[in-house]
Amino acid sequence: MARVQAGIEEPAVAVFYARQVPGIVQRTNTLVQIGVLLRKRGEESSAREVLAEALELARQLNGKNRSRALAMLIPHLPPNQRQNVLGEALSLVHELDNYYDKARALISLLPYRPTSQRERLVQHVSDLIEGLGNPYRRSRALAALIPYLPTDQQPSAVEDAIETAAKIPDAARSLYTRAVLIQHLPLDRRRSAVAEVLRAIQDLEEDPGNNRHIHYAQRYSLHALAAVAPFLSPDLLEEAIITARRLRRAHRRAYVLAELARHLPLDRSCRLLSTC
Repeated sequence: MARVQAGIEEPAVAVFYARQVPGIVQRTNTLVQIGVLLRKRGEESSAREVLAEALELARQLNGKNRSRALAMLIPHLPPNQRQNVLGEALSLVHELDNYYDKARALISLLPYRPTSQRERLVQHVSDLIEGLGNPYRRSRALAALIPYLPTDQQPSAVEDAIETAAKIPDAARSLYTRAVLIQHLPLDRRRSAVAEVLRAIQDLEEDPGNNRHIHYAQRYSLHALAAVAPFLSPDLLEEAIITARRLRRAHRRAYVLAELARHLPLDRSCRLLSTC
């Protein structure tokens, strides 16, 4: 995607490769991103075609993934389709038994609910999160809910999520969750938190544990790097690029470098992406 944005690759090429992605969830996500980019470029007809393809794919997914994919598509659909797709997504949420899946699905739909209903839904989601015993799921759900909480409740929710993330026994998941939470930290705490996450990523890369878990750890490392990318100072951004280049799998290395390139001047971004 970043190669398309930088003018290195044509959208048609990106669509071709997106259709080869084996996983339906990732394929749907990629097509949505391409559709949005096509719309920004003024290619409305192509955008509608790609987004319609993404909607068709989204409807092939199972309950929790389908509701999230539909929620992602809603703002990019023609106005006459939005309410129907929203209703479809809501009906899927009611069929979910798992508290975490239901909470995440409801959070993804909150932006499209009337303001009069939002407060009640936020409280319902908060109650669902209270019932979660798994620290990874609890902290991830809290992180997603924070923007929709009343302003006076957000600081305590952030602290709750941080404390819960620290209890996650899996180092890779704990790292990723802490990276996701950085966006909610006050500015005076953000730089030190970003530096801490970057150091943890480097430590995990150097010592991922049992070789069987190397690729598992790297998957969380790359998502953690992508999560902190918008908050990297110039010196930490250079450090992150060096870290990304050390990723063992080429497609993961390319993904992270593309995310980091978005925060570089255009000429530097193009040079970086041409090496992906």
